[in-house]
Amino acid sequence: MKKLNVQLLFTIWMVVSLLSCNENKNEKTKTVLIASYTLPCQAGELATDCMQVKWSKDQKDWEHLYSPIEGFEYEKGYNYELLIKEDNVVNPPADASSIKYTLLKIVSKEKK
Repeated sequence: MKKLNVQLLFTIWMVVSLLSCNENKNEKTKTVLIASYTLPCQAGELATDCMQVKWSKDQKDWEHLYSPIEGFEYEKGYNYELLIKEDNVVNPPADASSIKYTLLKIVSKEKK
């Protein structure tokens, strides 16, 4: 009986350990659209130009993207469809985003 309990506990521990290793609950992937133009925006204390983003193809209006997309070299005059990774930033600096975006793939790049 004791041997069975030890084996069962060991099996449960192994399954939980393996599942927790492969899952990052703070990470999401999504497809976004980037417009061919930027617009002036206020990012904290800094006046800058922001890329315009739609978070889905159904979204009607463009909105400012205040954070950069790591690994993405934006070129004005092109519309982009991107696959990005979104990670939560723990304890971001003041006036910084709590979300970090990383380019996974350029799905399309079209001259506007």
